Amino acid sequence: MKRLVVGLLLAACSANPPPPAAPSPVDASITRLGQSSEPRALARLKARRPQILAALAATILDAFERTDTAHPVFDCCIDWHSSVHAHWALLVLADALEDPTLRDRVVASLDPAGLKRERRLLADHPEFERPYGRAWFLRLAIAHGTQTSSTLLRPMATDVAASLEAHFDRAPPDPLAKEYDSAAWALAQLHDWYVYVGADDEAEATRARIRASFARPPASLSPARDAEDWPEFFSRWGVAGDALTRTVDAPTLREWIATTVERPGDLAPIVGIANDHHLGMNFSRAWSLCAMGKALGDDALMDRAAEHVLVAMARHEGARGDYLAYGHWVSQFGVYAMRCLFE
Repeated sequence: MKRLVVGLLLAACSANPPPPAAPSPVDASITRLGQSSEPRALARLKARRPQILAALAATILDAFERTDTAHPVFDCCIDWHSSVHAHWALLVLADALEDPTLRDRVVASLDPAGLKRERRLLADHPEFERPYGRAWFLRLAIAHGTQTSSTLLRPMATDVAASLEAHFDRAPPDPLAKEYDSAAWALAQLHDWYVYVGADDEAEATRARIRASFARPPASLSPARDAEDWPEFFSRWGVAGDALTRTVDAPTLREWIATTVERPGDLAPIVGIANDHHLGMNFSRAWSLCAMGKALGDDALMDRAAEHVLVAMARHEGARGDYLAYGHWVSQFGVYAMRCLFE
């Protein structure tokens, strides 16, 4: 019954809904599942977009200028993966803010000799940053190649893709894997890398792996768990849904959402944040809701995504000074969410 009711509800939230039947009391109680409590959240976010992007950029640049580790290239932002996604975020912001100096900083940082050493590091330590950080490197390689037409990062990215394939051949993707072990996140980035380089067979094989791993969700995979999974920064439900947008059709995705969402409040932003590190959760839910909203043509889900960003940004200024918990990485997640909503 829940699947039928929620499926009908999601259809009602689409851009061109059919004439609705008279709702039962149960139908009426969840008619706002996909809808934001502030229906104009996306418009409000769009009006604030320049200020939000500038605030995110300032925080990322503060971290980017630091030297926190001995890595030859990715030495800022406390750890390797955060440094990688800081480089990626500045490339995205260079376009979004029409500020080529941000791109110049990234290009200057990607020293070819240093990259050779980074490549050797990954080869010599096959478990290092696998899968999370390596998946971020693929995202960086796509952005760098797209914006600069350079193939500088391609050899290392090719190695990274092969290492992720080997990882998932040995350890089949787990839909409940958390944070740094998230298979959904890594496979989504691996797929996008294959699409970028025109590796059609590999891209299709990755789509098949995503379908096999995530199309039939376990009972515990739901957005309701996000508020409980302290102090995680990924919505496991969200990154799984995001990955599925690359490989299943709209009816299948609707059914998947209907199976995993139980209550209207499950798609509301999380306000009971445990600490600043946990703030990544609202941003990851935002880009996941955005991806699903785009795939379904569902404006209500897009509005929910925008609402998550607004809730997360309400704490940005107060949290950005905490470099260890927040300043070195959370803003990059904000850029990822904003990119989905406004690209």
